[in-house]
Amino acid sequence: MRWVFLLWLALLTAASLGSTPVWAADPLPDRPALEADLLGADRDRAARAAFALGELDERAFAYAAALAHYRSVLRIDPGHWFATTARARAENLARYEGQFEALATLDRVRKDPRRADDRAEIERLSTALAAMPIGRVRTEGLLFVAQAWVGRFADPARAATPALTAAREADDPALSTAGFDIAWTALQRTGDLARARAEIGLAPRAPEALRKAVAVAVRRALLHRVAIAFSAVALLAAVFALARVVRDRRGPVAVRRLLAPRALVFLLVAPLGSAFVAERWEPGMAPPFLLFGIGLVLAHLLSSLWASAFGRAPWPQRLVGAFVGAGFVVAAAYLALERSEVYGTSFLSGFGL
Repeated sequence: MRWVFLLWLALLTAASLGSTPVWAADPLPDRPALEADLLGADRDRAARAAFALGELDERAFAYAAALAHYRSVLRIDPGHWFATTARARAENLARYEGQFEALATLDRVRKDPRRADDRAEIERLSTALAAMPIGRVRTEGLLFVAQAWVGRFADPARAATPALTAAREADDPALSTAGFDIAWTALQRTGDLARARAEIGLAPRAPEALRKAVAVAVRRALLHRVAIAFSAVALLAAVFALARVVRDRRGPVAVRRLLAPRALVFLLVAPLGSAFVAERWEPGMAPPFLLFGIGLVLAHLLSSLWASAFGRAPWPQRLVGAFVGAGFVVAAAYLALERSEVYGTSFLSGFGL
């Protein structure tokens, strides 16, 4: 038995050394032989040859010839088992009839991973696209370039313009939507919400859901700025009140107000109790309530200082303190809700913001 095993092993080794590795590239078909088969009387061989020639032409970016060969498969034998694939490829290429030269320019970059990852190639393609007539090839090229800038090259500032151009020029709703989506991603990353509102939020062709998303982002950005402004005013008011307390030597009064038992109990129970209930309701919902608790503490500090400094002043001055304090509480609440997005809990959406 040993010699049988050794003989089998020797034959297997010889066969493996003499055979072509499985990872070796398949040689290209013999084009003259395929053309001869195409003209022959055997319909099966002719259909196979037409399909193979179509693949060769498509690989060489000779799209007009490839389309003609795929259609030949259907003409020679509509029931051939290559016919379904040939029909699909013919229908795909037919969308670009009249633009095959431009399509070849695009695909030489789009279908080559090395060139598609080369910034210089993308820039040259952008220049070529600018000279192309409006059509599907130009639209797809602009989307390809925009996606490269916003994705592989992490340069979203250069992505918005080609994406928006493609969105406006596309006669295919799917391509138009893709252009608006890429543009929105790019403008979000650059923080250019004004342009997003003007060119996406107000664009009739943009999907309604995307227009709403832009409107929400613009509204939230405005509310964020207002909240920060109120917080800054509250900080200045607190500093002004503290200076007044120090000048009038009313520090003990401010401390008593700051450490009032009722206030401390409220500042302890309100945020912690809310956080406990929220966490029990749904895990992960507690952080915004704890953040708001910090805002309440700061608001209490402001009100204590202001009341100590202007508690005996005329009512307009006390009213200013009340307005600033109330505004700061609302601002702190908004910033806490905004921060909740980081923890995966969207409270703002629930409030319609």
